[in-house]
Amino acid sequence: MMVNVRPDNGRLGPRAQAIVARVPGVGEAAAAEALRVAGDDVPIAIVVAAGALDRANARTLLDAYGGDIAEVLERLKATGTRVNSNAGMMPVGSGG
Repeated sequence: MMVNVRPDNGRLGPRAQAIVARVPGVGEAAAAEALRVAGDDVPIAIVVAAGALDRANARTLLDAYGGDIAEVLERLKATGTRVNSNAGMMPVGSGG
């Protein structure tokens, strides 16, 4: 799934919000708020939505794991951060 979308036009805004909702398994309202907090940066918004983190903490986690969102989500789960049990990124071709 391509997550490096910049929601800077009418078509990409809803797509970015849908990605942010789908990956961590949150609702549309939570995804919209995460995008706002993340300054419309989709990878950061996914981490914000997954772990109720602020933008700086989300960026730190992404940087620590080389931008690997799936790894960040697994680490959040492992530390007991409340992450939707469906959160995660499916490998290409896995049907997700």
